[in-house]
Amino acid sequence: FSRTVVFMTSNLGSGEMSRLVGGGIGFVSAKESESESALSQEMFRVAVDAAKRRFSPEFMNRIDKVIVFRTLTPRDLQRILDLELSEVYNRILSTQGDRHFALQVTQDAKEFLLKEGTDPKYGARHLKRAIERYLIFPLSSLISTSQIDPGESVTVTVSPDGDALSFSKDESQPKSDSEGHSG
Repeated sequence: FSRTVVFMTSNLGSGEMSRLVGGGIGFVSAKESESESALSQEMFRVAVDAAKRRFSPEFMNRIDKVIVFRTLTPRDLQRILDLELSEVYNRILSTQGDRHFALQVTQDAKEFLLKEGTDPKYGARHLKRAIERYLIFPLSSLISTSQIDPGESVTVTVSPDGDALSFSKDESQPKSDSEGHSG
């Protein structure tokens, strides 16, 4: 066990940290006057103090390093979404063989997925579920019913009523196999 690294996670102090950042654990604070560095230091102090209240001094002395994750910014959430959408396209490429197609997700569709998949309390934990529900399941249905042909370009937008995603294909300019995902 001497060459082992043990990672332990905890939500200790999350309530107080949530109050520190104003809007919740998953989003940036409304208190923009505080510097990010000062906020990070305060959050670290809160986390360590909460752990010290919960665990014995003997246990705490055996912990070599404490890491407190910073809050997710809108930019962070966008990057997470872009990574997840890239994985969706990789799945299309790996499962469709020579039947792959181009997938374009518009900015309004991305904002819809972020709205449905993020939460002030839980951050981006539900983003994969939102992508599955609103993008992958409908896309799978379109593929399985042969409504998307190889080489076509599928554009994903928000439906007119704003409660789902809408899929359309641009049949006038089919994409070549060398063109990829542009999210």
